[in-house]
Amino acid sequence: MLVGRSVSMLVSRSALSWCLTSSRSAMLVVSCSSILLIFVVSYSSIVVLFYCSTVLQLLLPIVSCTSITSFSTLFLS
Repeated sequence: MLVGRSVSMLVSRSALSWCLTSSRSAMLVVSCSSILLIFVVSYSSIVVLFYCSTVLQLLLPIVSCTSITSFSTLFLS
């Protein structure tokens, strides 16, 4: 009876330590993945902002030239 009780206590302790270890590793995985997700989102937003600013810099002369041309034709006619 005493042996069975000590074995069950040992099993419950090892199960508890395994649960704590696995929950720690799960928390570590969750925190690492959330940090990675934040990094990816911020990097992609920086890339999108850079791309949009480059496209706007390329489109701005075209748009301004088109608007100047349209305004001049509107005023001249």
